[in-house]
Formats: sequence, structure tokens, C-alpha cells
Amino acid sequence: YGKSIHPIAPSGGERQNTYIYFTNIRCEKDYFTLKINYKVLEDTKLFIFKNCSEIGYYPLGYVNGIYLSKNSHMVEVKIPFCAIATHVSEVYHRYHIQLLEELNNLIPSFKVSYLIDKFRKYEDTFKEIKKMKLYSGGGTYPKLASLSISVNEQCGLYCKMCDLGIKNKESSMYRFMKNDHFQKELDAEVLLKRCKELKEKLEVVQFIGTEPTLYKKLPEVIKEMVSMGIRVTVTTNGINLKNMLIPLLDAGLMELYISIDGPSEVHNNIRGKERLFQDIMGVLEENKEAIKRAKEKGFQLGIGVAITPMNYEHLTRLVEEIKGTPIQSIWCTHMNYISPHIAEKHSILHPHYPIGASCTHEEMNPLLINPYKMYRSIKDAKEQAEKYRIPFVCVPLLEDYIDYKAFYHQPKVSVGTLRCDAPFRTMQINSNGSACIMSRCYPFEIGNIYEHSLEELFYSNAMVEFRVEVEKELWDPCKRCCAIM
Repeated sequence: YGKSIHPIAPSGGERQNTYIYFTNIRCEKDYFTLKINYKVLEDTKLFIFKNCSEIGYYPLGYVNGIYLSKNSHMVEVKIPFCAIATHVSEVYHRYHIQLLEELNNLIPSFKVSYLIDKFRKYEDTFKEIKKMKLYSGGGTYPKLASLSISVNEQCGLYCKMCDLGIKNKESSMYRFMKNDHFQKELDAEVLLKRCKELKEKLEVVQFIGTEPTLYKKLPEVIKEMVSMGIRVTVTTNGINLKNMLIPLLDAGLMELYISIDGPSEVHNNIRGKERLFQDIMGVLEENKEAIKRAKEKGFQLGIGVAITPMNYEHLTRLVEEIKGTPIQSIWCTHMNYISPHIAEKHSILHPHYPIGASCTHEEMNPLLINPYKMYRSIKDAKEQAEKYRIPFVCVPLLEDYIDYKAFYHQPKVSVGTLRCDAPFRTMQINSNGSACIMSRCYPFEIGNIYEHSLEELFYSNAMVEFRVEVEKELWDPCKRCCAIM
């Protein structure tokens, strides 16, 4: 039986979470049927996830988006019974390996080493089975659902973890977002024209860089996109938040994410600007009534945290410093480390898709991170955030310190999925109009929105050829990219 926590949708907003607890599930078949009675005012998509405790939320089995028609009131969803416990068994298996390794460190034993090898062999087999499932069914049909926009080349900061901030000219991000063309700022009319051509298919537009709030036409562009029915998000470093917050709210922006990488002194040091943290908090305090009114209409305000060796031990303090502010959520991202060695080796093996090293600042060395301390720090920060009812999410989802050790100290080990979906669902447009998969992705020529429509670019020969290549295997530079997590 199930107990619904929110049986009636709250007024306002585009999203609603309904939590249902099930106990004593008995299944006579290989699956159980979930009958959902609902009422929606317009066609809606429902996503079902299962709560795996501290591990986070996972899609429930093979269920993806469920279409809820406004002309109906009931839908049936078949869920494989084995899907309920899949991730739990994986976690216990990893804990067994962890326990055996600790035991072997204390009392070296041939038998324990043998068991560890057997467990790891099983883990490799499991990954292969998982890989077969991912590739079965003839691949993924490409659909351009989201678009990331880099509207200009301006930033105003010199962040230590950013390839632009440290002027890492060999990196993909620098090549994409700092261009030699005459066009230093994206033409608003051209951008809106391209989005209008695709508005019925385009679900999300994300303004990500270089610093979108320095783009004077941003409120105007957002207002037009919102009128098209496109969900718009903005990520900002906060440097111009004082001048742009109210215009963005007036334009109908529903999601704003501010990059904040730690408590005040940590954040200001990483971002290279004194009192930046205090200035951001001051703007939020000054405009808390306007933010409150926007929230009543569904506006979401979150912060994005780039996890680095410089801040991973200060996350609990960050939670303490933002409590009581209008901030509603914390989104953490582990950085995409690409060492010079991995970049060089990949570029030799795949000359058509070369790549440069990324995150190369001396204070960004992943070996500076203690995996166990990071595991504890994130776990403690998440628990602290839960006390204040602030969602705390990390991408990629690393389950325990074994994952953290692999992510930061073993760059060739896959952590996350075994394939990249980014070229099948998204694309980025840069300030000169050029298209790429993502700013950290491989710098190959796709085309330009000044010459081609978004669909022409997304289904171009260059994109088709790239999809064919990335479906064959997960390349080493991809194994730390948040797009595959």
C-alpha cells in the first residue's frame, strides 16, 4: 500500500514533488503495476524516482518520462520488481569490497586478496551487463531538448578552477568561449529567430556564460523565450546581480543559480574578488520581498558549487552561512579533470577530436584531495542542509569514498554511466554563433546559427559522425564530465 504525502498539487509553480512510501510489497509476476489517478490542466510529463537513502534518487527501473494527458485521469505504469533493489545490491557489493580492503590493510592475507579479486571480477562483469543494456535497442534517437547559451566573452572574474580564469588557451572551454571572430556578443534577434523555429521541441534554454548578466539584452531575450513556452535558467557569478536581479524577475525568469563555492573567505579567494560573497548576500537581502513574490509564482533560487581541493572541507560552513537567506537549493559539481597526459594520448588516438588539458591550476591538483575526508564532508553538509530543508545535490553521484578515490586519483576509471548522452539531447551556442556539444567538449566544427538553423546543426553530418564515434566507447577525457553523470 502507499501513503501519499502531497495528494493535492500546491498552487503556482511548474513542478511538484509527490512522495509515496510503500511497505510490504509482494509481487507474483516480474513486475508490478502502478495505477496513478491524476488531474492536470495541461499535458504534463511525470518522472518517477526511487529514494536510495544517502545515495540519492535514481530513476525507478526502466521508467522514464510518463505522459499525462489533460484529457485523461488515469495511467498505468509497469515497473520491474527487480528495479526496486538494483542499486541497493550494488551498494552492498561495493561495501563488501571496501570492508575487505580495510581488513587486508590491517591483516594482509592471501585469502582476503583472493576474495577482493573475485568481487572486483564480478563488478567488472556487472558493468559489462549494464553496458549491454545501455546499448541494446539500436541506440538513442537524437532529440534537441535543451540548449546552452554563452552570450558574450565577458566575465569579470579570474576563478582558479576555470580554464578561462587561468587563461588555459589549450582547453576546449577557452577555444569555444574566447573566440577570434569579430562577433564578441551574440545577436539577440538571430538567437530568438532560431529558438522560434524550434520552440515546440525545445524544452530548456540555459544561459551559462561567460557571464550572462553582463549581456544587456538578457531580460529582453528571456521575456521573449518565456512567451514561447521555453523554460529558461540563468547561471551567474553574481558580479552584476545588483543591476540584473529585478529585470530578470520582471522578465519572467523562473530559475536562477548563483555560483558560490564556499563560505565568504573561501569563495572570495577562489573567485579572485574581495567581498564578492558579501555583495551577493547583500543583494539577496535587499530584494528578499521581490524574490518572495517571485517564489509565489514558482521562481527557484539555487547556488552552484564547484567542488575543488580549495573548498571541499568547508561545505558545512557554507550551509550555515546561507541558511535563512532566500536560497532554496545547493547544487554541487565535481570538476572535469583532464590531465595533460590523458589529453595528449587521446588526441593521438583520435586526431579528428583532439582535446586539451583542463583544470590545470596548481591548487586544482586532484591528488590534493583526501577521498575519505571529501566523502565525510559532503555527507555532513548534506545532513546539515536537510535540517534546514535545503536540497543538497552532487553531480556526479559518488556513493562512498571508493568512488571519490576513483574519481580524483584514478582518472581512467569510469565513474558514472558508460556512455555519453549529451550529443543526443543538447548543444551549446557560443558568443560568435558557433555550435558545440558543450564548452568542455571536443572542439570540432559543427556550424553557426548565423548560417544554419538549430535543427540543421543538430542533425548535421558532423554531429552524426561524432555520435557514431562516442557510441563505440567512453573516451578517457569524458570519464569526469558531468554530462555523462
